[in-house]
Amino acid sequence: MSTMHSDTWQGEVTIYLSSTNTRPTQMLSGLSWADSINTLAPSTGPVHCAEKQKLPYFTLGLLRDDVRLSGKTLERARQRGEPEVGAMRSAAHMTTTTFIVFEFDGLTQAQLIMIGGRVLGKGRAGLMYTTHSYGREDKPGIRVRLILPVDTRLDANSYRSAHEIMNTVLFSGLADRTGKSLCQQQAVFGAHPERSHLAKCWRHEGEVFSLRQFLVQHDGLAIQKRTCAKAQQSASTQCNAPIGLPTLARLEQAAQYLYAGSYRDWSVGLQAFKALSSY
Repeated sequence: MSTMHSDTWQGEVTIYLSSTNTRPTQMLSGLSWADSINTLAPSTGPVHCAEKQKLPYFTLGLLRDDVRLSGKTLERARQRGEPEVGAMRSAAHMTTTTFIVFEFDGLTQAQLIMIGGRVLGKGRAGLMYTTHSYGREDKPGIRVRLILPVDTRLDANSYRSAHEIMNTVLFSGLADRTGKSLCQQQAVFGAHPERSHLAKCWRHEGEVFSLRQFLVQHDGLAIQKRTCAKAQQSASTQCNAPIGLPTLARLEQAAQYLYAGSYRDWSVGLQAFKALSSY
């Protein structure tokens, strides 16, 4: 199987003035990996800003401009006599992306090395930088954002699935689960002026992450996630692993529930581990 290099990869990104803005200031397409790095993490260093909400933010891919506005964005457009259809940050306006983003909060040095070793270096392309809150006394640990170019185009559903599977298999579930939404905005490389000396950025050119091949290799886990989702929708607490999967694969499937954020997820996870123990 041929491997895509960052020299031939292209992507799209949408930029917002701040975290509170839903209308974009820029929608950039046809970006090379080098252009993407310079857009999200300029080589001149982090953007200095005392409040992280006032940093420039981005979402992956372009926004549809043929969809009706909604919420307060629609109200403001009406007040200003502007069109009620256009680009804004919402799930309905998302298109597709060839990026995938992970955010990690409170890592140890060993965990950071593990994460970087899984996807960066050794000729692989990627971008990782410390986030605005890194270095705050009330938020211990290392806080970074990881951005990877991938070799397949993802819509909102396939992005969520890929994010969950990569987080489980590669990162032991350490990534922030809110990042699996394609419309989740993320801050560019920035730092508080008083902590800018702590900010770090790692930029890598090279082979693009072979997501297509990775998902084929872990198709059993994708099937299990779909099975669990259907079980949750029907208020079931059972989550049976596909027949014939080896113990390691079943362990990977069950491990995602170690970080359950609700009672229902915890209950489903309990059943998954019970199934594992009876294998």
